[in-house]
Amino acid sequence: MVRRTPVLLLTALVLAACGHGPQAPQGQRSTASTSATSTIPSSVTACVASELDVSGSWQGATGSLLGGIWFTNTGQEPCFLAGYLTIGLVNQRGQSLTVEHRQGPPAAELNPPATSPPVELSPGNPKTAFVALQWFNWCGASPGTVSVLVTLANGAKLGLEAMGVGSSRCDDPAMSSFITESPVQNPPS
Repeated sequence: MVRRTPVLLLTALVLAACGHGPQAPQGQRSTASTSATSTIPSSVTACVASELDVSGSWQGATGSLLGGIWFTNTGQEPCFLAGYLTIGLVNQRGQSLTVEHRQGPPAAELNPPATSPPVELSPGNPKTAFVALQWFNWCGASPGTVSVLVTLANGAKLGLEAMGVGSSRCDDPAMSSFITESPVQNPPS
């Protein structure tokens, strides 16, 4: 019997929490939006790379790889992440993989919310923000260990984070390989 509970649970959580959100201007720290959907104080600024630790993993999901990246604030003050980050895939030799990026919930798009509020990261609390990822249709050479390279809205890059060995299944060599990614959200429980 194949156990699919973790994939189904992660997929359900991702689908329930996805949408679009604000992003900080290039090269600057920005303050939190004071919209009705955000409870982040306006004094809290956008996270910068030197304040963040990233960890990630994924697992097989009927030919694709499904998982995510978690963020921890290692700084001294609260900060926030919001919207879509730039996620790149890198092979074990440090070379970027040619993968199309699609914004939206991984797995299936079933009525995601129109907005995704910023997520506040308190100092020292592990894994307080999350980005869900799903990788499809890799028809290239085996990449070995695949890592993600995360670029924040201000252009700062976080170090590589190994996601695991292997790739998604090649379903159609005539089509591009692609990943879907969610905006930053509260982590699944």
